[in-house]
Amino acid sequence: VYTMYEKGGKFYTLTYRDDNRPNEKEVLKDMRKWSKENCILFISNIDYGDINGNIHIHSICVPKINHEVSENNWSKGFTYVKNIYNHKNKQRRLIEYISKLTNHSVKDSATYLIRSKRKE
Repeated sequence: VYTMYEKGGKFYTLTYRDDNRPNEKEVLKDMRKWSKENCILFISNIDYGDINGNIHIHSICVPKINHEVSENNWSKGFTYVKNIYNHKNKQRRLIEYISKLTNHSVKDSATYLIRSKRKE
């Protein structure tokens, strides 16, 4: 994850429109496809919302060279993008960020976790 941070990785949440809610198997297929098409390096997981239980995808992604991963490249719903900011105490912020991703991937509602095989 630290390498992903240094290479400009961002935190993405991919949601589905209310009229486009697939089952978990379809979401896993979507997650793999999106991650491989858009990212050099990635860690992605499927999660369910705490409040309404809506299925969605979380991903730390280093976008492919000359490929801007934007809010417009997810046609199934909405994309929220957060930068990983470089603060004075970089290690502390990165640990907090990794903890957030870890909490999402190991909580009871999280189901699948995938990552890129390639190492940079």
